[in-house]
Amino acid sequence: MAVAHDGEANGVIDFEVGTTITGKTTAGSNRFGIVAIAAFPENFTTPTINWGGSRPMTLIHERSDTLQFGLKVQLWGVVDPPTGSSDIVITEGATGFDYGAAIASSYSGVEQASVAAAVRGVQGATIAAVPTDSPATLTITSAVDDMVVDCYAYFGNAFTVGAGQTETGNDGNPGTAAGAVSSYEAGASSVEMSWTYTNGYGSQDWVGIAASLKPVSSAQRFILGTH
Repeated sequence: MAVAHDGEANGVIDFEVGTTITGKTTAGSNRFGIVAIAAFPENFTTPTINWGGSRPMTLIHERSDTLQFGLKVQLWGVVDPPTGSSDIVITEGATGFDYGAAIASSYSGVEQASVAAAVRGVQGATIAAVPTDSPATLTITSAVDDMVVDCYAYFGNAFTVGAGQTETGNDGNPGTAAGAVSSYEAGASSVEMSWTYTNGYGSQDWVGIAASLKPVSSAQRFILGTH
């Protein structure tokens, strides 16, 4: 059973007052939820995220850049989120430059033992030079039947999704805050996640991460009655 995409939602975050976005999931079995966050590291502390009122999320990975603007990107996960539409509550409590972006997406057919067990691996990338490093690209080790999910935090650019990827969100106001883009692509031994961007503000700044989600094992499908 290959991992499949269920749904997505996205929104601008005000970290001072907290943010609620609504994520979409189907009734598929062996579900897994992802929330991607883009922010400026200044005055940012790691938030708590709760999917559906009862499912606290786990930080999978984060990465920061130290170039002219400085950006942070995070990926969060939760096993077995509720079906249907669910409020995803992000609570942080920052001061100062508070706005960022969040993109939620959900998948079926994913390993259910734990968030750590569901993730085969992660990979990050950061812009190498300002303002010349385009496209924004990273390559991750994956596997057939996996699903690779990425997120890039950006400032001052318009991002366009690369070939083979399906965009789940392109959100934020990159002229005054951190924007976020996210997509997914079917797994293979090696998967490149790539975005091209246009220079809209006279500068480029980005940082990205990707995670490869593993399919549920045949033994677990038998136990859960989903074989």
